[in-house]
This record gives sequence, C-alpha cells and structure tokens, in this order.
Amino acid sequence: MEIIINGFITTATITAVALVFGLMLGTVLAMCRTLKIPVADQLARVYIDAFRSLPLVLIIFGFYLVAPGIVKTMFGINGDIRMACALIAFSLFEAAYFAEILRSGFNAIPKNQLAACKSNGFTTLQSYRYVLIPQAIKNSLPVLVTQSIILFQDTALVYVIGLTDFFGSMVKTGEMNGNMPGMILAGSAVYLVLCVALQRVANRLQRGAV
Repeated sequence: MEIIINGFITTATITAVALVFGLMLGTVLAMCRTLKIPVADQLARVYIDAFRSLPLVLIIFGFYLVAPGIVKTMFGINGDIRMACALIAFSLFEAAYFAEILRSGFNAIPKNQLAACKSNGFTTLQSYRYVLIPQAIKNSLPVLVTQSIILFQDTALVYVIGLTDFFGSMVKTGEMNGNMPGMILAGSAVYLVLCVALQRVANRLQRGAV
C-alpha cells in the first residue's frame, strides 16, 4: 500500500506543480503574443511552437540526460534529480499549451477593454492583472480543465526516467503480489473516475460559458 500512496503523491505533485507554474509562464507567453511586444512576441512564438512540436516523453528524457548540471545548480540538488527534471519538463511543456489556450481567452475579450482600463488610470500591466487575465481565465476555463486532465494522465510518462507514478506503482504492486491484471484494472478505474469527474466539470463550465 505504501508504494501506491507514494506513487499517487508523485502524480499529484507533478500535476499540481506543472499546473501552477505552467499557468504562470503560459500567462506571460500569452500576454507577449496578445500585446505583440517586439522580440518578446517572436520569442514566445518560437517557444510555443517548439514545445508543442516535441513529444513530452522526449522533453522529459532530454532534461534528465542533457540538463542534470543545470537542474543541480538551480535546485542545489546533489543526489537524485529525477523529480526535479520531471517538474521542470512538465511545467515548461504545459506552459506552451496553456499559453495558446489563454491567448484564445484574451482574444475573446472585447478590444475596447484595455482602452477602458487605461482611461481609468490603469497601466497595461495593471489592466491585465486586475481585469483582462481574470476574464481570459474565465473564458478559457473549460479548455484549461480539459488540458489539466491530459496533464494528470501524462504523468505516467515519468517511467522513462525511472520515477514511479500512481499507475507505475499499481504495476509494481501487481508484479509483487502476482495479480497484475487486477492491479491494472484498479488503477484504470481510479483514472476513469477522476478524469470523468473532471470532464463533467469541464462540460458544465462549457455550458455555462455559452
């Protein structure tokens, strides 16, 4: 049971961290694209295109093989860096997708909103922070939930660097107790229940947004 709990904690941690930091970076990238900031717009586009074009498993594996020195320097880790690599890879990867989702949310906001904010004394950054970003998130919420479900499912890919997520822990438990089919079915049932529940939330949000 302990291995399953630890596996679920790994899955939940990667999902939560990638969701928070992915949204933060994705928001910045979406703002660069929406505001058409010189240079920043082009860099954001290159970043988004690059990460959306590469398989997530390649990015995870690449960070683990190519960037261990960078990860150790950033986090001050001298031992096992697999979790840090996974967190960085997932956060950077999800940011590209969240950026495009939020950009659509920004584009759905009436064009005169920014001008209205500035006429009330807000700077551009204040306008985005207090008015436009909340509206963009609201406009994009159903798709953001769907992308979060995909993120939760994709955490199983950490097996390529030897990390044990929830599904991996179910497989290992099945190997130990000789009941592999039963454990895989149990793990699949947990994914099914959680993902269906979240998808229903997304569907309700979608209906509410229409």
